Amino acid sequence: MERIRAGVYPVGERLPSEAELARELGISPSTLRQTINALAAEGVVVRRPSQGTFVVGLWAEPGAVPLRSFTEAMRERGVSVETRVVEAAVRPAGAQVAWQLDMGAGQQVVYLKRLRLAREQPLAIEETFIPIDLAPELAEPGRALVLTEHSLYQLLEQRYGLTPISAEETIWAEGARPEWAEMLGLAAGEPVLIAERVTEVSGHQRGFFSRLIMRGDAYLLKLRMTRYPQGRGKAGWEGQ
Repeated sequence: MERIRAGVYPVGERLPSEAELARELGISPSTLRQTINALAAEGVVVRRPSQGTFVVGLWAEPGAVPLRSFTEAMRERGVSVETRVVEAAVRPAGAQVAWQLDMGAGQQVVYLKRLRLAREQPLAIEETFIPIDLAPELAEPGRALVLTEHSLYQLLEQRYGLTPISAEETIWAEGARPEWAEMLGLAAGEPVLIAERVTEVSGHQRGFFSRLIMRGDAYLLKLRMTRYPQGRGKAGWEGQ
């Protein structure tokens, strides 16, 4: 962690092999492996099969939620997710998308619309907008079908070298619009949760904007809250 904070291993950098690190730090390979696993669990590093372990960020601030794609989040909960690509197209960015991605209105983006299912039951509709210069191949006919089997986050990391670093997400409830209701098996006006997320990728640029429309009866949001950061009582804040 000291080396990551000091910039010895910057964001996007591949760490030395576990054997090299264990020798250099004078610890056993098993201890080193446990440490790397802990860093991965906190989202500080990410393991990429056959490529190595890469730095993706520093410790999250207290109360921050680990950054996961929909597919990754469901897998962590033991839920097998099926993905159907409903639409993949190139379109000009509208005013909201352009503002969220810090680009000019009318510039081209790759638009992906996917239906997420579990046990053949629809859970959510996901719309994603990606500047076309970041992932141009996704605009080619048939290319987006790879997302029926792979997480978008994994695809961006492994194929384009774009590591998701952080995101801001806003969630609210709304009545289902007719087109949403039809896809999710709901009646129009039934409650859905909408989560809009802007994700920054390596290079500190806004990589993509996504909108997740979730069945209101399929999700429970549970938050753990503390009045003071861990290890600090009320007195720890006096004078600050």
